[in-house]
Amino acid sequence: MERDAFPGFLRMKALGNLIPPTLVMRLIIGLVAMFGAFWTGFVLIFLNKSRATRCWVILPFSVGVYFLASYQYSLDPIMALLGFSEYTPFNFSRIREPYVRTLLVKRAFIVLLVTALVTAALCVLFIFVPGKRL
Repeated sequence: MERDAFPGFLRMKALGNLIPPTLVMRLIIGLVAMFGAFWTGFVLIFLNKSRATRCWVILPFSVGVYFLASYQYSLDPIMALLGFSEYTPFNFSRIREPYVRTLLVKRAFIVLLVTALVTAALCVLFIFVPGKRL
């Protein structure tokens, strides 16, 4: 049991707070948001819009990167920081084990840091690239 079931249990509950159906939903939402962000970014570049107008790509990029990062790490950082875990779809309960909570909080900070860095890099790329009217 220690070699068979326990590592899977740790992977699902101690290192993540989401379940597979919710993960697939986050993947789909993240990919759709990233498609919208890239589409909007390229349209604004090719229409030679001002940089102030291009700042609006922050919203879809942040949503897309957040959902894709939460899919990748099987962890919703905001939910983990609030101390909740998901056991059935959209049914949340408090994390009672202090060690598991500290693990999830540490991982949540890392996921938020990765999300912020990737979002910032994509936004800088799409905001500051010179425009070209087609």
